[in-house]
Amino acid sequence: LENGVDMVIRGEAELTVETLLHRLQQARFGFDPALFRRVPGLSLAVDGEVVHTPDAPELLDLDLQPPPIRPAVPTRAYLQRHREVHGFTQLALLTSRGLPGTAGYRRRRAALVADEIEDLSQRFGVDRIRFVDHVFTDDPPWHRRLATALRRRETSVPYECFGHVQNITPTLLDVLQETGCQRIVFDVGTGSRRLLGQLDRGYRIEDVYRVGRLLRERGVGMGVLVSLGLGGETREDILATVDMLNVLDPEVWGLTLEDPDIAAVAHEINAMGIPGMRTLRH
Repeated sequence: LENGVDMVIRGEAELTVETLLHRLQQARFGFDPALFRRVPGLSLAVDGEVVHTPDAPELLDLDLQPPPIRPAVPTRAYLQRHREVHGFTQLALLTSRGLPGTAGYRRRRAALVADEIEDLSQRFGVDRIRFVDHVFTDDPPWHRRLATALRRRETSVPYECFGHVQNITPTLLDVLQETGCQRIVFDVGTGSRRLLGQLDRGYRIEDVYRVGRLLRERGVGMGVLVSLGLGGETREDILATVDMLNVLDPEVWGLTLEDPDIAAVAHEINAMGIPGMRTLRH
């Protein structure tokens, strides 16, 4: 706001934007603080002071959201470019908002998600889907409903998703594979037993290895996200993370540098040429 922005939308945007557009029409698209003060979820500068309107309500029923607009021509152009770069086509799909187990968590009906998968398959013939939910594997009954809905539509598209170590069981994997799951990515954080306990992720390093073995047995790919520069991290902790990556040998992995000063250590580890290690990136 201090740098010339008129208004900032806080939190989820849809309901705020809808109300704001009506108010803008009333103001003939001019800046009318008296009208905008009645729009929930806004922060605006009025006479040099920042005014916060009350928080906007969350959109509780995600099924009321219209499907994403995917115009044919630009979407196909994007898919063509994706194939040129990665060798396959892929589109992203979201089924929920918030974190499982929290008050703000909501999920779309499985039947509507199946409709969207069918649409992507029929209209664009995508090779893969990437579910971008924070955690996709949290609700076995929902996944069983998705499997039933996809069977009825005779539709299945291979996909990858984000998972939580605690969620993964042989029974759930059966259902996930039926719906097309080919890879699950886990935000493990660290391979250090000590640091993992401090992070309180709800699982132990042994659980990570158990899931790695289970996925390998079932032919499901694994992705791992790790961090360097965590509070109190030592060189031994970092080497434990390196050892974990070597043991798991994930198909894909990503690195977050929590502390910019750790970049030199990351470079040093990369230069060690440890077997199985891939280029560190952030």
